[in-house]
Order: sequence, then C-alpha cells, then structure tokens
Amino acid sequence: MILKIITYELKKRFTSWITLLFFAMLIFQGFWYTKGFFDYYPNDGLLMNATAIGYMNLSACGMLMIIIVAIVTGTALHKDLQYGTGQWVYALPVKEKSFYVGRFLSSFLFNVLLALGYVVGIALLPYSGIGEPDRFGAIPWGQILHGFFLLTVPNLFLLTSLFFVALVFTRRLAAGYLVVFGTVIAFLLMQTVSEASGITPALAIGDPFGYVSTDGLTGQMSLEERNFGYLPFTGYLVLNRALWFSIAIVAFLLSYFKFSFKSFGNKVGSKKKTLKDVYVAQTESLKATLIPKLSFSTGDFIKKLWTLAKLEFQNITRPMSFKMIIGIIVLMEILQSLMWNASFYIGPTMPLTSTMTLFRLSFGVFIMMLIIIWSGELFFKDRVVKISAITDTLPVPVWVTQFSRFLALAGMAFILAFSFMAVGVIVQVLKGGASLMEVGLFAYDMLGYNWGWLTYVLWIAVVFFIAGLTGNRFLTHILSVGSFLLIILAFELGLAEQVIFAYAAVPGLEDYSEISEYGIWYTSAVWYFLMWTLAAITFVLLGIYLWDRGAGKSWLTKLSLRGKQLNLMGKVGIFAALIAFFVLQSFIVKNVNKKGNFIPSATLEELDATYERTYGYLAERAHPKYAHLDLQFNFYPEKRKASYVADVLLINPSDQRIDTLFLNTKHAVAINSVYQEGEMLQAVRRDSVQRVFGFALSKPMFPKDTAFVQLKMIKDYKGFTQSGADPQADLMANGSFGAIAEYLPVIGYDSGRELDENRVRYDQGLAKWESRYPEIRDTKALMENPFAPDALRVTGSITISTSENQVPFAPGRLLSTSTKKGRTSRTYEIGSPTYFNWYLGSAKVAQKTFNSGKTGISVYASPKHPFNIDLYGKALEKGIDYLNNAFGGYPYEEVRLLEIPFYQGEFFAYPNSIAISEREGWYADTTGMKERAYIFQSTVTQLAKHWIQHNVNIANVQGAEMLSVALPESIGLQILEKEMGQEALEQVIEKKRDYVGLHQANEPNKEPPLIYADGADYLEPHKGAIALNRLQNIIGREKYNRVILDFIQKKPEEQKVFLDLYQKLLDAVPLAEKEKVGDLFERVNIL
Repeated sequence: MILKIITYELKKRFTSWITLLFFAMLIFQGFWYTKGFFDYYPNDGLLMNATAIGYMNLSACGMLMIIIVAIVTGTALHKDLQYGTGQWVYALPVKEKSFYVGRFLSSFLFNVLLALGYVVGIALLPYSGIGEPDRFGAIPWGQILHGFFLLTVPNLFLLTSLFFVALVFTRRLAAGYLVVFGTVIAFLLMQTVSEASGITPALAIGDPFGYVSTDGLTGQMSLEERNFGYLPFTGYLVLNRALWFSIAIVAFLLSYFKFSFKSFGNKVGSKKKTLKDVYVAQTESLKATLIPKLSFSTGDFIKKLWTLAKLEFQNITRPMSFKMIIGIIVLMEILQSLMWNASFYIGPTMPLTSTMTLFRLSFGVFIMMLIIIWSGELFFKDRVVKISAITDTLPVPVWVTQFSRFLALAGMAFILAFSFMAVGVIVQVLKGGASLMEVGLFAYDMLGYNWGWLTYVLWIAVVFFIAGLTGNRFLTHILSVGSFLLIILAFELGLAEQVIFAYAAVPGLEDYSEISEYGIWYTSAVWYFLMWTLAAITFVLLGIYLWDRGAGKSWLTKLSLRGKQLNLMGKVGIFAALIAFFVLQSFIVKNVNKKGNFIPSATLEELDATYERTYGYLAERAHPKYAHLDLQFNFYPEKRKASYVADVLLINPSDQRIDTLFLNTKHAVAINSVYQEGEMLQAVRRDSVQRVFGFALSKPMFPKDTAFVQLKMIKDYKGFTQSGADPQADLMANGSFGAIAEYLPVIGYDSGRELDENRVRYDQGLAKWESRYPEIRDTKALMENPFAPDALRVTGSITISTSENQVPFAPGRLLSTSTKKGRTSRTYEIGSPTYFNWYLGSAKVAQKTFNSGKTGISVYASPKHPFNIDLYGKALEKGIDYLNNAFGGYPYEEVRLLEIPFYQGEFFAYPNSIAISEREGWYADTTGMKERAYIFQSTVTQLAKHWIQHNVNIANVQGAEMLSVALPESIGLQILEKEMGQEALEQVIEKKRDYVGLHQANEPNKEPPLIYADGADYLEPHKGAIALNRLQNIIGREKYNRVILDFIQKKPEEQKVFLDLYQKLLDAVPLAEKEKVGDLFERVNIL
C-alpha cells in the first residue's frame, strides 16, 4: 500500500508542468549559487567548479530549494484539508499509518529528485557560458554526488520531517512554513556569527544544514584539495550530521504516532469555536452597524472600517499562539542582547542602546517572514473558514473589509515592534545601562523605517497587493516570502548593490556609529522611506482594485478600468502615487549616483582598470615628492565640507627633468588654483572622470631641485550616500577622520587605485600580479616608502579649525588652541621628518590626561564612552616605559589617543597620534581577561609602530609590512606578556590564529611566504606576529631585541628590507631550530 501511494503521488507530480518549472529553477540556482560562491571566495587559483564550492552549495541548499521544498511538502497532507477531500479519502480502505508514511516518503523522494536539478546546475556550469573555459576543471561527479548524499539529502529529510510534524500537530500550513523558515533563520544566524567571530564547536554542530562545519573543513584544505578533493567526513561534521539526522528521525516518529484520520481530518472543537467566533463576531458587528442604519456614506464606512479593524486586531492578538510566538521572539532578543560581539576580538560589551536595537537586524528575516505569513493568512481568512460566500454579499465595500485587515496587521506589527523595544529597554536597565539609554534611538530603530515597525507595514502592503493579484492564499505565501528572500539573496551574493533595488530598505541599516550616529543616512533614509511609502500606497490601492469578490474574475475583468472596487479618486490615486514614486526615485538617483556618491563595484573596477591602462605610463616617469607642508585647514562638519590652503615644498629626487605636475584627487575634491612661486599654473590635462589633472610648471624642476607650490582646494560632498561601503567618513557631522591623501592630491601615479585581486584583474584584461608589493630588489621601489610613495619624510605645520563644539586633530606636537567666532582652532607642528601617513579629524570628545616620564598622554574619547579610558591610559604608560627601557626611548614628548568611528578601519599610528576604532574596545565589557588583554596589546602595538616609523626607513617592497606591522605587533606581545602574564598572551595569540584560519583560505591571490609578505589583512598583523613571537621564544627575548636594535642602528639612513632582518635573526637561531624557523618564514604553511 505504501508503495502504491508513493507511485501514485510521484506519477501525479511528475506529470505536472510545475515540476518541470521547479527543476529548471533549481538548475538555474545551481548556476547562480556556484557563481556566487566563486565570487565570494576570491582566491585566484580556485576553479569555478571547485569541489569545495560544490560542497558549500550542497550544504546551503539555497533559497529557491527551500521555497520549493515548502511548496511541495506543504501540499502533500494539507491538500486534503484545503480542498475538503479528507472526509472521502480517509474513508477509503487504507491504514492511516501506511497512508501517512506513503505521503511522507513521496514528498521526501520528490524533494530529493527535484534537488537533482540543483546537482545538474552545479555540474553543467562549465557549459552555461558563465566564466572563461580556463576557470573550470573536469566535472567532479564523484564529489558532487558525495556532497549530495552527505549534505543535501539529510537536509531535505530534516526539512520534510519538520514540516510534517508541524502540520500534523497544528493542521495549519503556516506552522509548517514557520518551522521550515525558522530552521533557515537558525542556519543563517549561525553562518553569520561564524563569519564574524570564527567557527566554534557550538556553531559547527548546531547549524542545521552542516554549512558551518563544511566551511571549516574546506577552509583547512589546500588549494589542490579545494579544487579536486573530497570533503573529509570527520570532526564536527560527523557530530552535526548525527545530531540533525536524529532530530529529523524524532520529528518523523512524533508525527507518525500523532497522525490519525480522525484527529487530522475532522473539525475539532477549537476549530468549530474559531469558525463560530469569526462568523458570529463579523455578522453581529455588521448587523449592528449596517442593518439598523442602512447608511452607506463615506463617514459611515470609515466608522465600520475602524470597528472591523479593532475586531480583526483582537482576533490576531488574543489567541495563546500569538502570545507564545511573542514570548519566543522576546527570549531570542534577550539572548541576542547578551551574546552580541562588537568585533572579532571583542566579546561582551557595555549595555548601550545601539547593541539592544541590533536584534531587529539579527532576527529581522525571521520576523519579517512571520509577519508576511500572518498577513497572507488574514487576507484570506474568510475563504479558509468557508464564509466568504456570506461576507462577500454584505453591503460593505472591499476597501472596508480588506483595508481593516491591513490596519489590524499594522497594529499587530506595532505590538511586535513595541515589545522588542520594551524588552530592549528592560534588558538595558537590568544590565546597568539605564544612564546610557537613548530613547530616540530606540524609537528610530524599533518603531521607524530603519527595519522597524514602518518597514513591517511596507511589506504588509506587498502581501496585500499579491493577495489581490493572485486571489490564491497558497500562491500569495510563496510569492510574498519568495520575493522577500530573493531580494536578500541578491544582495548577499552581490547581484544587487543599490538600496534602491531593495524594497522597504533604507541606507544605514547596519552602519550606526556610537560617535557619528547615522550621519548622512538620517537624511538619505527619509527620502528612501518616502519613495517606498509611495510604492506601498500604490500596492494597497492596487490590492483593493484587484481583489476578487464573490466568484473568481478573469484577468481581463480584473484589469478593466471600469472595475467598481475603487472609485475614480482611487484610480487616479494609483497613477498619482506611481508618478510621485518615479519622480522621487529620479531625485534619489540624481543625489546618489549622478553626484558620484555611489558607484557600482563593476563600474568602479572598470574605472580603475581604465586608469591603470591610461595612466600607467606615469609610474615610470619622474615626479616631484612632498618634502614639507604648511597647511591651513578648515572643517565645516555640518555642511560635510572642508576648505584648505596647502603651501608645499616639493623636491625632485630623480635624475630627470620634470616640467609637468600631475595631481590625482579623490571624489568631491576640487582644485581651485595651483601656484608655483606665486605664479598660477595652467592646466594641460583635465580628466574629471579619472580625476587626474596636469599642470605645466612655470619653472621646470631639474634633478634635486625644489619648488614651492601653493594649492587652494575644497572638498564638498553634495547629495547623499546610500551605504556603509562609502560612508564619506572624512567629512561627517561628528567624528570626521581621514588620511591626508583624502584631501590633498596624490602626485604622479596613484598606485592605490590599482586593482589588487588577480581574478578581478583578469576580468578587466590586466596582467595578474605575482605580489601586491614591488619585488624585493626593485631599485625604484627600494627608494620609496610604503606609506606614501609620492613623499619623502615630511616636516610641516598644520593650523586646523572646526565648529566650536568639536576638537580638531592633526599629527604633530600641539602648539596652541583657541576659540573665537564660533570656531575652535589648533596649531600642530611636525618638527622632525616623518612618514606622510598623516590623518586629520574633528569630533566632540572628552579628554583625560596621563603621564609616563617625560611623555604627556591625552586620551580623547566620545563622552558616551568613559568605560575603558583608564585601561587605555595604563597601556600607554606601560608601553612607553617599556620602549624607553628596551628600545632606547619612545620618540615623542606627547601622544594623543583618539576614539574614531568604525568606518575607516581599526588602528592608525602617525606622528604623536594614535586613532583606534570605537569597536575595538572603547565600550567593551572588560570584566574578562580576553578583552583587557586585547585592548592592552593593540594599544601598545601602536606605540611600537611609532618607534618603528621614527627609527626605520622602510623600503616599499615585499616584506615592508613585516617591518611596519608585524614587528610592532611582536613587540606589543612582549609588553603584554610582561604586564599581564602568559595567559593573556596565549589568549591574544589564539585569537590571531583563529583570524588567520578564518581568512587564509580566502586569499585572493597567492599567499607568499612571510619573508615576501605583501599586505594581506590576515598576513602581517596576525600570521606574521605569531611567527615572530615564536622566533623570539626560540632565540630569547633579549637577543631578539638586540638583533633588531643592531639591524636598525647600523646605517640608519639606509632603506631597510625585512629579508635582511630575517637573515640576522636566523643567524641567532640554534642549528637544531633553523628548519622549524624556515618553515615559518620561508614557506607557506597553515598555523
């Protein structure tokens, strides 16, 4: 009997055209996801059909497959309830358990057979025309099938079992959807956490799909294994598969023993009560409002609308199920508030409001799908409980009945959002953060359009429209949830980048800074929300216009302008809202795109490639270099504007004559005039697209000549930006911070614009790089420094002003401070030649001073973040003392530590100054040693960078950052061990090792040995620091430091190369340990 049921069900499904459509969709997903994973893992040697990509694909399953599984599985049992056929089918001579097993297995097998479309798509990608032929290897059929049966088939069994158990116990299709999509949310959450904070045993085992453990295993594979190898079935993957297969078996058994024809097919008491309640409540309400008065004025209809909205709202919120769901979500929010991490290295944080509101983003997908499904159920409620034939005949317009449900759903969404806010407030108070509470931020995030209540309402409008469009409850669920997930997926895979393509989204969702708040996104978000509101109004009006009342209508009838669902004013309203939507969209495009505030990544790559092809010849020409700078700089934070005059001493260090000054500017920078020795220079080239300008020198510069040049410039952002990818953080209302090259032009050829990922270079027709840095014996690069190749070591002075309530910052020794005419001004002096890695800033800050011997210390932090200032101050004191004792002296008599917004990066060390991102410890909970150790080590490392930058002339070749970054990190580890002990040292090193493991497999080019390190994020500050620490342990700290000092002090004027230092250190290594050290530095290895 079971076999007959399976055969019948499969035959029926495979003779439907929809099956062919689903199969084709999954083939497309195979293409789509494989290309997406290939783009996500930028390693140049990775094949597009690498087996590692296949395994990741097969574990993730993909959103289309999840949706199709929900569709297929949902109809298997529920169709007997939906079409009312259960009373006949269940009366047939068939055993109910056999019937259930047959339906279950037919659904599972159909899901498995459909999923073969995904396999076909993955396998046949080389023949799709996507990608160049040399990016593919042979089709790895064995590995694909291995992954299919190890990962995809168990995942399908899990989803089928969970859907069936939810359906059997609740008899509600929506419950099955919620369980399946909840499982997907759990997977997405664990995937996101693992990417941000590293893979832990809990994440690897707890991920329902096995994606996290698969990611961890593929990350440990060599490039050859990732391209052609089989996924090892070991470690956490074994436990993961065992756990979730056991859960699937338990779910199946629970549903198996629960299912019976009587309980599943008959109307139980609660259902009768619900039907009766709905019918009586609606008819009594309508009798009370309609029959006695028989009034059909607009005013009466509005009263009825309000009455029905309250009734529908009560029907949603009164049931225990709603309260249970609220309770579960609230529990999730509490856990989120306790577990959120500020960064990879920082664990618990202080109870700030911004950490409390993050819940809406972490669980936003789940909450939105919950609201979408609720909406679909309510709009079709009358049809589900079989009273639509009655209610459709009542003398009430469609807009009254349907819009009342829209209002009820908006009210329900408000209860959800307000509950989240209330719980956030309570958790913040209980964690001791009452004094830190920002009620305005709570309201903006939780109740506004920043993925809060108003965002929920916008998506309810979409469901309203789709319900009217399809007239089918089941199709409404699928299209609504599918469109929502497809938008998210498109952005996750990089197929869409502009917020204007993400319905209901606004700029700045994930970009809140404790210092700058939402900055320019406050402005841009308003315009985006107004645009989406106009779209939502259109959706609601169309939903009313298209809604079927009574018998189903043909499409021609629905689209007729003579339809009576809306009056003339309503129909005009549709066109008016649409026109206003497109007008506002054009306004946004003008301010975001046309004013250059956002450039799609593909366009930007093409621009940079064109720059390299067009101006690459400049790299071979001689150019003058910055030698001295006197800068008058004025910040206007509220306007996002700066004006400045730079008096520059240029020098020609080459042996060639120079007659043209080439300047490269950043976006929004304008050069008003250029003078040489008081004479205005004439432009001989103006390339506003590439922002390259050439000026004929009034007096040519011969070898070793100098010239005084004055630049009058302005930087002024117009319009607004749309994402955190380009926050324009150098000019913000509060917390401006930017490199000197963001304001002043780069002279000659700007190598910083070169594409540095080989795969992208290949796509743009450029030659691949062997290294991101010039080769180690490149004679030209040996004479340059890695911080600013267009500058020598530079001296100068900076007078910088800003708004009265902010403090302006610049490199150098502070000479004076003054406030007048609503402006605060400071003057700084850079007396000794320094690298031109200068930064300028302006912010509202609180100051605290410390001392270490002759060095004065000032810590400037946001007034909202006093928590760890003393820890930073202590680190600076101890670090300076250590450098004075072990390395001959800290180079500055004063040092400033600044807290800056997280947009620019984590750490900056430049003359007399250190800047550290707000997320790197300023509001960390430092109860635990891990956080204290990280803050201490990262701070003293910046002091060590000061010492290196002051004493070492670093050549701009491979290994440069081993000197400028890894070496200071190793000194920072020394100081940490001395002050906080071995345990603190081991905790920091372990996190560095985790960071390497997390990022090493994603090396976009080819990882070099450390002696040729070329600037990868994971390489010098993490892997390089660990290697140097091991080397120090081998030869001893005192000898290690002595070798470094001898290397630096011998011929200090020479440009230094790390390979030479390594040879000196290697000479100090005992013979028995040399091979081990060689493995660390001379060969590529996995720590």
